[in-house]
Amino acid sequence: EEFTETSATKKALELYTRTTNSVVAFLQEILPECQWDLLPATDFLYAAYKSWYRTCVPSGKVIGRNDFIDSVKEFVATDDNAKLEWEWTDSTRSNGYIDCDTPEPLLDRYDLITFMDDRSGTYVNREFVYEHSLKEKYSGLKRRSATANTQTANNTTTSEVTDNE
Repeated sequence: EEFTETSATKKALELYTRTTNSVVAFLQEILPECQWDLLPATDFLYAAYKSWYRTCVPSGKVIGRNDFIDSVKEFVATDDNAKLEWEWTDSTRSNGYIDCDTPEPLLDRYDLITFMDDRSGTYVNREFVYEHSLKEKYSGLKRRSATANTQTANNTTTSEVTDNE
């Protein structure tokens, strides 16, 4: 005997997953708010998740980084809304996908100091990334609709440079 999946059972399963899987709940909450087109796996997503989790489940135990990343990959591969907008990337250049002039409110909300400018001893402009704190490439979530056409230092556009170089 086979189980027939109706729209009602699909919705019930989605609700169950959303309420029992903290990674899914986290991603569904933050992804619509993200301003950047590239969300680094460890420095951004996992660091924000740990902060979010400690607020939502103060007595809970945060899952490990590898399990978190596996859950993120599974989420974007299976969630109908997420897989339309986001994809997993193992190596994408940050230039053109993380705009230093675009505020990312989640940096401040989740205290992601890895990206902040601390030259003055205090973190100023907490929603803006400090350009020198960016790595050249990141693995993580990349917005599918992103077009990285910003000018690079050698006057080529980043869309002319493949992400996996």
